[in-house]
Amino acid sequence: MKMQREHRIRSRMSSKERLLSAINLEEADHIPLYLHLFESQNILPEELRWQSQFERIERFVEPLGLDDFLWLSAPEALDPSVKKSVRRETPSDERYPLLIKEYETSKGTLRQVVRQTSDWPYGDDIPLLSDHAVSRSREFLIKGPEDLESFRCLVAEPSDQAIRRFSRYAENVRSFAEKRGVAICGDVGSTGTTAFMLLGWNSIMQSMTQPDFFQELLDIIQVWQMRDLELLLEIGKPDIVRVNGFYETPALWSPKLYRRFFMPRFAEKIRLIHKAGVKCGYTMSTTVTPLLPSFRELGFDTLWYVDPVQGEMSLQRLKEEIGDRLCFLGGVNGALTVGHGTGEDIRKAVREAIQTLGPGGGLILNAADAIYKDAPWDNVISMIQAWREMGEYPLQP
Repeated sequence: MKMQREHRIRSRMSSKERLLSAINLEEADHIPLYLHLFESQNILPEELRWQSQFERIERFVEPLGLDDFLWLSAPEALDPSVKKSVRRETPSDERYPLLIKEYETSKGTLRQVVRQTSDWPYGDDIPLLSDHAVSRSREFLIKGPEDLESFRCLVAEPSDQAIRRFSRYAENVRSFAEKRGVAICGDVGSTGTTAFMLLGWNSIMQSMTQPDFFQELLDIIQVWQMRDLELLLEIGKPDIVRVNGFYETPALWSPKLYRRFFMPRFAEKIRLIHKAGVKCGYTMSTTVTPLLPSFRELGFDTLWYVDPVQGEMSLQRLKEEIGDRLCFLGGVNGALTVGHGTGEDIRKAVREAIQTLGPGGGLILNAADAIYKDAPWDNVISMIQAWREMGEYPLQP
């Protein structure tokens, strides 16, 4: 590891300064490299594994010279009067056991059923919102208009105790971030992503066949998320807030539906974030091209997880059409290129990302949207080494 940790890039800025320079479309001392490992600590050498995000910063930022964020999100707030129950069943017509979770509210009962596959990460429970549940749900939490009042009863304001606990944790995060010179990123949902997790694939059809119902659901979600966002900005004081638009992609919704349902609510979040003097990032990793005019109009600051392979994104087109407005986080595919490519494949992808998106600033290099547990560690090292050789400003041809 000693050889792998040698810095061939000279760091003259803190990680926070470097990331904010890239977001401001300025050339820093070098292009930042942010690695997002999704459930993949097993690929790391033992000395790089972490138990908390503070340990992750200590192992990645200083020893390897990478850049990273400390993360904050508002505490989950469900009405304490709502009774929750989970049970497990094993029907004969299912390959996997079923988890059945019910929320009993004063307006009715909400029920979700998921298949408990061998890689289900939550034991015998179902989180309210989860990527894992999207593909494993046999029955989604919300089915139609009859569930709206129950859902409205479910989400509540955080308790005073939860806010105090969040405030103490946020203070620890800010103190650590200031000492280590790292940026704080707040995380908040988007209405489209949340609606998709609650309704599943039916949400697309219902947006067209029952638009009034869909609008009302989005309004409930927006009130909930704006409340979280206000709390995050007031107490957490992040440097950037990332809005998770993962399931708002044109792979699911037409640009017309996006502009009707999601764009106005995202714009409201952007205004609040910018009013607080904070940068706004937006996650969308697939087929963004039809939305580029909307992105220019919205005016957020960073597009997260730009993927030229599975995301079908032309780096050159992104740079030409919105590179004067947006910083790009990504540039290299994580699952295929870093996960299964050769060292030369990875080197070529890093070179293309840096030469296309790096000039003039505005690139945070990343393996989009993550590095997964089947990626060889040697491939991650290949990406780091290629970045060290090519990523220092001024960029070399």
